[in-house]
Amino acid sequence: MTNPSSNPPKALPQGVAQDELYDGPRPNGAGQPKPNQRPNLPDPEAILTPIPQKQQRQPAPQVSEAAVLSAALDVLSARLMGLIAVLAACGMWGWAVYEPEQLRTIAASLFSITVLMPLVYLYAKQG
Repeated sequence: MTNPSSNPPKALPQGVAQDELYDGPRPNGAGQPKPNQRPNLPDPEAILTPIPQKQQRQPAPQVSEAAVLSAALDVLSARLMGLIAVLAACGMWGWAVYEPEQLRTIAASLFSITVLMPLVYLYAKQG
């Protein structure tokens, strides 16, 4: 069994010339630069110079200081209330475990259910 690519056909199809079979410089030297002629290369400065781009300046949005301060305090208030509630719950439960009494355990449980859990839920819901 012979490989068709190893045995090229002896006759070319009709309408195909031998010159059309080469892709690149011709074997006879046509199209190649002469030995003393430099190829047409771009100037290195032209390559390194950035292409100027049109930049449209958009005006900065006008935000009042009061709006920025209000947004910052909203973020801080939600997180700060949660932090205070967690610290208070840790203190209450630490005291209830260190000196266990029934009223301390009930107070820590009620604080956790009525204050801490709603804040944790709101914090998780807010993202």
